[in-house]
Formats: sequence, structure tokens, C-alpha cells
Amino acid sequence: MPIVGSIYGGGVTSSGEGGGGVATYAIRYDVDSGDKDISYVGKAVTGSEDSDPVWQISKLIEGSLTQHYVGGEPAFAHVWNNRESLSYS
Repeated sequence: MPIVGSIYGGGVTSSGEGGGGVATYAIRYDVDSGDKDISYVGKAVTGSEDSDPVWQISKLIEGSLTQHYVGGEPAFAHVWNNRESLSYS
């Protein structure tokens, strides 16, 4: 799902198809607090709290074309607030 616009530290809403219907997702984007070359992108169903374990989170490293997911899987099972302490592969 593409990220639209400048969303540093905030969120936007986008739509994606899945499960026979259309779901609306909240998208979060944030820069790592210790390394400005690392960014995180999170996606969850609209209305989810940042503390709910329902987020798909990926890590992007500047200069790399690889998107790293928590545990190597794009599961919707993680807490956005924990993004910097999770393991990505």
C-alpha cells in the first residue's frame, strides 16, 4: 500500500481490499529516535490504538530497497508504540 503525502509522526487513511470487502487503514510513519536513516511504517484498521497489538510494522533503512517486517512476516499483530524495540528481518 503506498503512503500518500507527508505524514511524519502522524497518520493518514487509505483503503485496501481484503477478505471480500474494503478495509480502511490508519497508516503511521515515524523516524527512529536514535538514527534518522531508519524509518518505520505501520498499518492497522482505522480506529486502532497505537497500544493495540494489531499493527503491521515495517522498518525502512535509507539507501536500502528492502522493507523489513517484524519477525520477517507482515502480520497485523504488533504494538506501534514498541516499533523501535522490535526485531526486524
